[in-house]
Amino acid sequence: MNSCCLTCTEVLHLGCFAHCDPIATRLHARMSGLHRFRWLVGGVRYETTAPAVVGQFLTAPNHFNEQASIIFQIIQPDGTLYIDDHGHDCFAFTAVLGVAR
Repeated sequence: MNSCCLTCTEVLHLGCFAHCDPIATRLHARMSGLHRFRWLVGGVRYETTAPAVVGQFLTAPNHFNEQASIIFQIIQPDGTLYIDDHGHDCFAFTAVLGVAR
């Protein structure tokens, strides 16, 4: 999938998150430092950052409106693309109003 500046081979859908809650990915940081999240929302790409230490779940701020479908990549502190143990190089979730299920 090539979606306006994000090139994805395998996408893992992480489920739903309440539109104001942080996005706790359940993906473990492989290195300590500032991770960049490249978001694609409605055809527009932008980046945010979040710190993590090795072994900690990667968590990003959630600035998305309810009922949004978001796809993203994670760039590690050394500049390499985060790829999980199953080959997923992009991740997705749905922002929902209220409590996520």
